[in-house]
Amino acid sequence: MLNFDEVRLYNLSLRIVFRYIKDGLDLVEKNQLSEKELKEDFKFGKKDFELINENFNNEYFNYFREEKTYIFAFKILEMYRNYKRNYRPESINQEIFDFKEKFLEFKDSVFSRKGNQEYKRLIAPLLELAPKLHWHYLPIYSDNIVYNRGVVPENQPEIFYDHFHTLEDLYEVVTCNPYKWESSLGDINLDEEMDITIYSNRWQSEDTYIVKRTLNGWYTDFFGGVDGDKEGSAFIQCLEHDSISYPSNIGYKFEALWNIADTTEMSPEELKNNLQKIADWVIITEVFSNITEFDKSVFNTEIKEKLLKKVEKYFPLNNKECF
Repeated sequence: MLNFDEVRLYNLSLRIVFRYIKDGLDLVEKNQLSEKELKEDFKFGKKDFELINENFNNEYFNYFREEKTYIFAFKILEMYRNYKRNYRPESINQEIFDFKEKFLEFKDSVFSRKGNQEYKRLIAPLLELAPKLHWHYLPIYSDNIVYNRGVVPENQPEIFYDHFHTLEDLYEVVTCNPYKWESSLGDINLDEEMDITIYSNRWQSEDTYIVKRTLNGWYTDFFGGVDGDKEGSAFIQCLEHDSISYPSNIGYKFEALWNIADTTEMSPEELKNNLQKIADWVIITEVFSNITEFDKSVFNTEIKEKLLKKVEKYFPLNNKECF
C-alpha cells in the first residue's frame, strides 16, 4: 500500500519521464534539472519542493542545495527505462474504438445495477484493452486516484484498472480529455493573511479572524495564532473557543477550498472571497442557532439587522421551515 507522499513523488517523477519520452530526450544523459526548470516546465510547487527537500536524498531525487539542482535517482531512471520499453506510439484505432464502445456498455450496466455476473462479464474485455491504451497514451492520473487504488498503473495495470472510476478516467483520456497537471500557480495565494468576518451571538458583535492558507492547511489568528489542517481545525478551534455555532460539515468545505486553491491560479482576492463565503455560512448557523420561532423583532440591534439582510440571500425569510 502506498502512502500519499510516495504517490506524490511518483507522480512528480512521472511528469518528467512523460516529457522526456514524448520529446525523445535521453534521461540518462540529461539526468538533472534546476529548481527553476522544475517549477516552470513541470509545475512543481512549494509543497512539492518541501516534500523532496525534507528527505535530503530519496529514491527519486538527490538535491544539491548550493546549486539548487535536482539529480534523478534510481527510481526515476527505472521508470524511464520501463516507459521507454513499453511505450507504443503506433496507431491503435481498433482498440480505441472497442474500448469506447465496451466502456459505454459497461457504464450503462453499472448505473442500471444489472448484477455482479454482468459486471464481471463486461469488465473483462476492458481489462484486456486497458494496458494497451495505457502504454499508448501514457496517462498521468491524479494523486488521489493512484492513492485510492494502492498501486501504480505501470506495475499492476490489471489491479489499477479493475475499478469503474479508473476505467472512467481512462475513457476521459481516450476521448481527448486527459488529466491536467496540477499547477504550481497555487503558490500565489500561499501565506497571504486575509481578514474574515465572523459574528457572535454571545457578544452581539462582529469579530475579525486572520486566516491564511499554508503548505499543510489553514492558519487562523484570533487572540493567538493556531496552525491547523486542511479541514480548518484551527478556524474551528477559534469558533469553539468563542462558543460560536458552525455547520457540522464545514471541514469538508475548508478541505475542498484548500485543494482548489492549491491546484489552480486562484488569486488571493478570490481565495478571500471564498473564505468569507464559508464564514457567511457560519454566521447563518450562529444567528439562527438560538431561534426557536422566527420573529423579526428579535433582531433588535443594528448589527443583527445588518446580518438579517446578509442572510436573506440564503434563506427565504417567509419560510419558517428554513430555521
